[in-house]
Amino acid sequence: MNKYRIIFILLVLILQGCDRNNRENKIPGIWIFDREISVNRLSKHGTHHISEYPIIYEFQKNHNLIKTNLLTDSIFSSEWKIIKDSKLSLENTEFIIHGLHEDSISLLKVTNKDSSILIYRKPKKNNINMTKNTISNILTSNIWAVVDSIRYPWAKHTELEYLINGKLIYHLKLFDNKHKTESEKLIYENWHVEKYDNFYFLISNYENQPTVTNWGSVNQLTSIDSNSYSIIENNNGYSREMKFTIRNNEEYGANQANTQKDQDLH
Repeated sequence: MNKYRIIFILLVLILQGCDRNNRENKIPGIWIFDREISVNRLSKHGTHHISEYPIIYEFQKNHNLIKTNLLTDSIFSSEWKIIKDSKLSLENTEFIIHGLHEDSISLLKVTNKDSSILIYRKPKKNNINMTKNTISNILTSNIWAVVDSIRYPWAKHTELEYLINGKLIYHLKLFDNKHKTESEKLIYENWHVEKYDNFYFLISNYENQPTVTNWGSVNQLTSIDSNSYSIIENNNGYSREMKFTIRNNEEYGANQANTQKDQDLH
């Protein structure tokens, strides 16, 4: 009996070792910090407090960790290591490995005051062969609209305008059914293009957020030409590609007319 017990224990240890090696092999690489979700602030409606930071984490095989803030251009160096197979140590803080996949990592941070889930995503390979200036020139040369307005209903009446002074304007077209009038609401953000390794990113933060802070959104740019561009958009824990194209004013007017006709019929 003792003989079989020893064999069983050895098998468990071997499997744990394999799992540890698997984790060790999956973690190295470049990861985008997606979001930190507060677990303790979940509301009755299922919403939660979310923090976003435009930070790139580069996990090196020698266990060095290079953290780059794309908003402030600051770089920090520390180390990472796996502890007891199920925990990951980052910058002297231990996290429980909640999930580890080919394209995402989720970590659980538990403290006395709060608990949160941190999500990291691996950037998508692309064939962009341009400079940051060329990309910026394309973006500032046109007004853009989301292609798939069915998946993104908010985008049906929204235009994006990138300005050369680093401002991004969201043009929201609003229609007043009662008075049959159209108005426009403007929302301002700051924006710029950043490159890390062979990846390009669109960085933005709200107008009233100082650039010295860590807050800001980061979307990977996966393709761009003179007529369109695509980004990886992260929303509510999901990652998907969003495509933009040059806004066709005639098409936009036709859509507005059709929308008004539908509203009049109802």
